[in-house]
Amino acid sequence: MDFYLLAIEYITIVTLLLALVFTLGVIWRTEKKLDTTYKLLFVAILSFLAAKILGLGYFELELYQGLLVGVLEWVAVFFLLLSILEMRDIVRFLDHEKK
Repeated sequence: MDFYLLAIEYITIVTLLLALVFTLGVIWRTEKKLDTTYKLLFVAILSFLAAKILGLGYFELELYQGLLVGVLEWVAVFFLLLSILEMRDIVRFLDHEKK
């Protein structure tokens, strides 16, 4: 059973790395507010990736590991929320709700 749980963790990490690559591709090709949205999303994915890697427990951070993983997960969720709010503003602007 431990093998399957570890495999799921590694699959998640690989998927997050792919998300980082694709997010960087969008950042490279866009500008202004859409660029900002994807930069925030990039930070969120990067924070979540760091939390997942530290959560594997291969580092000598036993005392602070849980706290650090929790903080990184919070940072990921916070920047994801900022990215969503930024995208909402773009959609509202395109729908002429907001000037």
